[in-house]
This record gives sequence, structure tokens and C-alpha cells, in this order.
Amino acid sequence: MKTYLLMFFLIAGILNAGCNKNNCDCAPPPPPLANTAWKMVNYSGGLAGVNVDLPPGQQHTLSFAFYEFTATTKPSGQQTSGRFSFEASLPGYQDALVIKFDKPVLTFGTGNMIVLKNRNDSLVLAHNVTDGLTYTFTRL
Repeated sequence: MKTYLLMFFLIAGILNAGCNKNNCDCAPPPPPLANTAWKMVNYSGGLAGVNVDLPPGQQHTLSFAFYEFTATTKPSGQQTSGRFSFEASLPGYQDALVIKFDKPVLTFGTGNMIVLKNRNDSLVLAHNVTDGLTYTFTRL
């Protein structure tokens, strides 16, 4: 009887393991910031300790798509498009989201930008340098 019971559970286990396949063909979830658009309203910090509110006609815009971005410099209207990626947290910014742009973006150029705040209505980016500038955006 024990032999039959053992054989039953062995066969049932093999059949059950063969049925647990994940064939959903699901798309990967979008990256953070995907399908969002922002306008820069302030930049602050730096060695001089500046704090500049940008008037409406000079508010640069930054739009994120699925690992692509478009930046528009105001008032000139010059556009830059490229790709971005996410990198591991940097020392001093554990659990922070780090964005790497492949082309110069607005006034902060290429390289790593740390997302200090990402809420429904505001986004704050900072340079990964001592006394770097902090850029505050609001959602368009």
C-alpha cells in the first residue's frame, strides 16, 4: 500500500510540475517615469548657493517615454532626444533612482542624475557631485 501511495504522489508531483509554466507573453512593466512630461520651475544649489525660479517663458521641458527622452530648451525651443537608463544606487544615495542620459540634457548635461523626489506633481533631480545643482520640475 505504501508503494502505491508513494508512486501516486510521485506521478502527481511530476505532472503538477509540468503544468506550472508561465506562458503569459506579458510585456515588461514600464520603467519609472515612463510616459511623463515635466517643466523645470527652479534650480538651486551649487558653489554660489543660487536659487532661481524660472519664469513661464523660460521653463525647460523634459518628457520621458519607454527608455527615451525629449528635452526642450526655452526660450529657444531647441530639442534634444535620446535614450536613458537606470543605474545602481550611488554611494550616499542608497535606494535612490539614478538616471543616466546618453546625450546632453537641458542645462545639466550628460551623466548620472539622482532622483531625489518623484511624486505625482513634482520631480527633483540632482547632480552626483559635491555642491551640484538641484533641479525642480512640475508635471505638465
